[in-house]
Amino acid sequence: MTQYLVYRTGSNAANQSCTFEPVPIAIVEAKSREEACRTEWLEKISVHGCPKLVGEIVADCGNLDVWSNQHLHAVPQSKARKSDWIAVLEAWDDDRPEYADEDAAYAAMFEASDDPEFGSNRPQ
Repeated sequence: MTQYLVYRTGSNAANQSCTFEPVPIAIVEAKSREEACRTEWLEKISVHGCPKLVGEIVADCGNLDVWSNQHLHAVPQSKARKSDWIAVLEAWDDDRPEYADEDAAYAAMFEASDDPEFGSNRPQ
């Protein structure tokens, strides 16, 4: 299994108003990019409902909704931008204050990392 950084692209007033750039929303552990981007309807389908990102979520930014004018794509950790990866971890800390020390240590590990695997295949 690989960890992927999942991005949501597409503007929607419910979660990404006036933003057409990809926004990192979660770190997911999955067997493939497609599996990392899997969505499901988790609640009763209604006029205001939409599918949500599901799977083995390691960390997220809190809003995993994917509206009809939005799509997801996943980037493996080896190609992810370190700043995007850390942004998801920091947002995760804000939602879970009881785990902040543990998650901050995880984020610090990547910030200080000289690991050639992290972002090594990313285009310059």
